[in-house]
Amino acid sequence: MLERSRRISVFVAWSLPLIAVLWFSPPADAAPPVEVTTLVEELDGAVGGVAVDGLGNVFVADFGDKVWKISPWGDVEVFVDSLYGTSGNTIDPEGNLLQSNFTGNYLVRVHRDGSIERLASDLEGPVGLTVDREGTVYFTNCRGNWIGRLGDDGAVEEHARSELFNCPNALTRDDDDNLYAVNFGDTRLLKITPEGEVSELVRLPGFGGGHVVFTGQDFYATTFRGNRLHRVGLDGPVETVAGTGAFGEDDGPGPEATFSSPHGIYYE
Repeated sequence: MLERSRRISVFVAWSLPLIAVLWFSPPADAAPPVEVTTLVEELDGAVGGVAVDGLGNVFVADFGDKVWKISPWGDVEVFVDSLYGTSGNTIDPEGNLLQSNFTGNYLVRVHRDGSIERLASDLEGPVGLTVDREGTVYFTNCRGNWIGRLGDDGAVEEHARSELFNCPNALTRDDDDNLYAVNFGDTRLLKITPEGEVSELVRLPGFGGGHVVFTGQDFYATTFRGNRLHRVGLDGPVETVAGTGAFGEDDGPGPEATFSSPHGIYYE
């Protein structure tokens, strides 16, 4: 009996800057092949986080004052351009963009009409963002080495602090509302329970931990200085699925493709 192949896409932004989509088309009982394809040849600026809304629009932070919006048809426009150090981002339950600002030390909500609402200030290098099933916003503080959240009243609360944090960069969550952060400083992938307990899941190969995303059964994570994309199982094994490690911008099969400081990542 023939099985329908499964195709998923992982968007990866990197710093030349370009955007790639990696297609995984595995039969049910086979390891998925990976193909790296460039979606946008060039964006003006560096790259931070990547988020995709329910309509298929891709939002890419430039680590400056802008967030780019790329339509499903490949049209590129500046969505917002008055921020300060745009880094990690995510989409909230209402379809608005939540954007951290590393340099400005604040979080904002950018509504679909482009208007900006400030959510939190006086943070310590916020990067990764995620929202749990109850709508609570969690965020990393790279310079302060702690994970924060926004309380019901909008106040900033400390969720977790640990000696294991070394500039926590990315942030994602699993189906049980455990959080996972990747350290930029040492590439550890850390698990943070709903109670705020922190433990090491695995250390990614290479240097400069980038962003991470949970697919429902495993993780995909970038290494910013390693120029690679990795798959990580829930029990910890790591497999490099794309990138030779060389600095470049070559499309093609995962083991042959090259990246230039891959950072933001999104799974659909």
